[in-house]
Amino acid sequence: MYNLKLMKRFTLRSLPFFLPGLPLIFFLLSCSKNETQPTIDVTSLWETAPLGQPMNIPTDKQWESKTFSAAEMNLFASLDTVNLSGTVMPLKVIGPGIKDPSTPSMVYPNPFSKFFNITFAFDSSFAGNVIIKLVIVDQSLHPVLKQAVRLSTNSGRTQFRFWPDLPAGNFRLYYTLSAQSNPHFHKSWGNIKNVL
Repeated sequence: MYNLKLMKRFTLRSLPFFLPGLPLIFFLLSCSKNETQPTIDVTSLWETAPLGQPMNIPTDKQWESKTFSAAEMNLFASLDTVNLSGTVMPLKVIGPGIKDPSTPSMVYPNPFSKFFNITFAFDSSFAGNVIIKLVIVDQSLHPVLKQAVRLSTNSGRTQFRFWPDLPAGNFRLYYTLSAQSNPHFHKSWGNIKNVL
């Protein structure tokens, strides 16, 4: 009985000393929680040969026109300072994709070593410049490479060869096409694999 009274007296007397330390204890406990990072599947590939022929039959929606989430659009924030003067928006964007027979491929080769190509087809009368903004991310959606390039065409088609400095592995390539009148008018993504 005496020990219980002593414990109560000790607890009540020491309470003012412990109260200021409670926020620090809660802060330290909250810092130790495991924060889960968003992850994306970068393993599913639309495989293509060096000349653009499809090597597998894709069943997902890679390389098709997309609506990006706020987090995905935020990947392009540092590229939004690119000069868009002299660029125009085509009436139509076809590709990259193999669903339209007039577009031979999306990204090829995929998997790639050292470089890959992206082919775009626009309306056949399109002549002008557009800006492609590329962001390559890892499975945790962390950017590993960003670049913006001016593409030119006078026949409705253009191709871009990209030499990314990437380690071996699987990644996701996000891209947008931009014009002065309409930044990010076309958005898409697809998974790529560098085999070095």
